[in-house]
Amino acid sequence: QVRVSYDGRNGQPYVPLGRLLVQDGELPADGVSMDSIRNWLEAHPDRMMSVMERNPNYVFFRRDDGNLAQGPKGAFGMPLTAGRSVAVDRSVVPFAMPLWVETKLPYGAGQPVSWDHLVFAQDIGTDIKGAGRADLFTGWGATAQSVAGNLHAHGRMVLFLPRPPADSAAQ
Repeated sequence: QVRVSYDGRNGQPYVPLGRLLVQDGELPADGVSMDSIRNWLEAHPDRMMSVMERNPNYVFFRRDDGNLAQGPKGAFGMPLTAGRSVAVDRSVVPFAMPLWVETKLPYGAGQPVSWDHLVFAQDIGTDIKGAGRADLFTGWGATAQSVAGNLHAHGRMVLFLPRPPADSAAQ
């Protein structure tokens, strides 16, 4: 195994492959997941590159000699914690802010399971725009990959703001 870390992007807009495959009639709108996209690409090697090239957005990575047992480093330069770190739009949510998240996660082949947890804004996402948007770091390994690749649930997110200091002149 080789550990890699985010190293930049080309600044072009992101075009989701799942959306393209739905528009082309290749996948049903309610059947888009990481697995269905990967399966389609593997089943159509002759068309794979032409579909992928319709997304002009490229992300670049660099080799990272950090500890493979730790999560990737977030915007603070510290390892992210599976199930507790989220990437946010920094113009809306300040770094390190605690957030309460209520959603459903797709564990296994069954129905999505309620997931209500305290998380922290420890990373940014260039394609995460606006309030109420976040990317949950689910970890690494097969289970985390499956959960992240099949997560489509909406939910509720509450930002915990510190109480402003008391006005000493009013006392």
